[in-house]
Amino acid sequence: MGAVLRTVGRLVAYAPQTAILLQVINYSGDLRVGTMVAEGLNARIAAKQLDPINNPDAVTAAMLDGLDYVLGRKDRESILAGFGISDVQGEMAESFVERHWRGLLWRLSCKAMRPKRPLARNSWRRPSPGSSGSDWPAS
Repeated sequence: MGAVLRTVGRLVAYAPQTAILLQVINYSGDLRVGTMVAEGLNARIAAKQLDPINNPDAVTAAMLDGLDYVLGRKDRESILAGFGISDVQGEMAESFVERHWRGLLWRLSCKAMRPKRPLARNSWRRPSPGSSGSDWPAS
């Protein structure tokens, strides 16, 4: 058990999002999550096939694919749903990562576009039609 946890610990040092593997091992009791999934990801990172710094989504997708291989897709979905990660049900690993990455980018871009201070009340009103400085045609 200690060797399995050390393997997952090495992986988490490279890619923090893989810390969920510890919970999966605890929940499922299947040590193959550490021996097959974590060791496989460590080997792929060491061989430069995966880059946890520049492409963490690929690591997450590979982790989910490994969990599908070891546990089966149905068990992986039920285990992750038990952790409150129900969004992964019925999806492939790549679509899960892509959808959540887009959501994160959307939230960050919306936050960046917010003004630093609140706008003055009614500052958004457009000029009435026909007034000076208005492009609106008079009716």
